[in-house]
Amino acid sequence: MHGDAAVPRPTQIYMFGWYARDILKVISEKERGNMSWELVLGYLDGLATDYNSYENLTRNQRIRFWR
Repeated sequence: MHGDAAVPRPTQIYMFGWYARDILKVISEKERGNMSWELVLGYLDGLATDYNSYENLTRNQRIRFWR
């Protein structure tokens, strides 16, 4: 099962993308090197990247994220 099934990706970006960027700032190098964090870091990195793109959209383009 894919992780986006419960909450659509646009909704994840809108609701959590801004926080993902802040969370990434406080994760230590030790945590980044820990195998247990790999999945979380991959998700947060992708979400932060998508949110950066979201910020560059026009208001009309962002409407599809507001569900």
